[in-house]
Amino acid sequence: MGKYIKHNEEETPEQDFCLIPCNTGVILQFYDENPYTISQKTIGGIIIGHGGHRKQHSNSTGELEEDVQMVACAKVIAVGPKCENVQIGEDVFCYKGIAQPIPFLQQGYHNISEQNIMCRVILQEQKKEDEPAEPGCGCPE
Repeated sequence: MGKYIKHNEEETPEQDFCLIPCNTGVILQFYDENPYTISQKTIGGIIIGHGGHRKQHSNSTGELEEDVQMVACAKVIAVGPKCENVQIGEDVFCYKGIAQPIPFLQQGYHNISEQNIMCRVILQEQKKEDEPAEPGCGCPE
């Protein structure tokens, strides 16, 4: 037991570690705010379209509190060997409540199965030139 305690006390540089999810796991880092939200301020000062980061009046405390963001945007940090659709560096949307926190070097990483990712955000140029627009595709024509 003594050798394990001694090993854990030794300083190991962070760059010596690599985090790799298993199977279809995807390691995510959630953004503090959705980078794809377009907010507009009316002449009267009302902010419209600040999706997921709204303030709400709490009945219990009487204070304005941050509304819970259920669907969140995250950057893909790593993908498991059986992932087919998601790639490292992409932004994705998923249900934040499903993602499991990974206590790795205090990086704020979360793990989620690839099948629980709702959609990916890609540049329109990344779609193949000869590929027709898919029904319901979110890409503008």
